[in-house]
Amino acid sequence: MTSLKREYASENGTELNALLPKMSPLNPQYLTKKQKVFQKLTLFIEKFKGVGGQL
Repeated sequence: MTSLKREYASENGTELNALLPKMSPLNPQYLTKKQKVFQKLTLFIEKFKGVGGQL
């Protein structure tokens, strides 16, 4: 995942959307789900930042 290599997560681009469950962007729960997934991804990146040296 590019976010792990960059050591920060971005809400822009297609990678975050690829992680989301299959649901329509018109679904009222879509933005809430996207925000929760982004928060979890950000925590994951922060937790493992710098582990493993160069990727």
